[in-house]
Amino acid sequence: MKCSTHNVDSIIQVIEEETNLSNILLPTRKRQYVDARRILYFLLRKIYRLSYQEIGDKCGGKNHATILHSIKDIEFMCKSDSNFKENFDNCKSRLWGVKTEKELLLEKIAILEKELLTIKQQRNEI
Repeated sequence: MKCSTHNVDSIIQVIEEETNLSNILLPTRKRQYVDARRILYFLLRKIYRLSYQEIGDKCGGKNHATILHSIKDIEFMCKSDSNFKENFDNCKSRLWGVKTEKELLLEKIAILEKELLTIKQQRNEI
């Protein structure tokens, strides 16, 4: 799949909406911006199969090593930071059209609640 500037901009827009940030490509080391860029790099790598250098070029001239390190940190960040994981899952969900782990769990809870209600109603009828 070819990656155009428009595609990168649409991914950035989704990430900015989910993280409540503006201009995530600002050259700042504030944690929330760094985390948002990590999500961007990961998604560009997974969706468009861009090289680390190509991602860096599309994201303000970042070094390929910065991109590599950021992508490698995603798994650790998801395990150690629930807010990061929620933002990451929401971005993936919006871009890939898949349900997040939280959404799947809420659906399971709703099903179980309906089953429990049915069981309670059956007990009352007996």
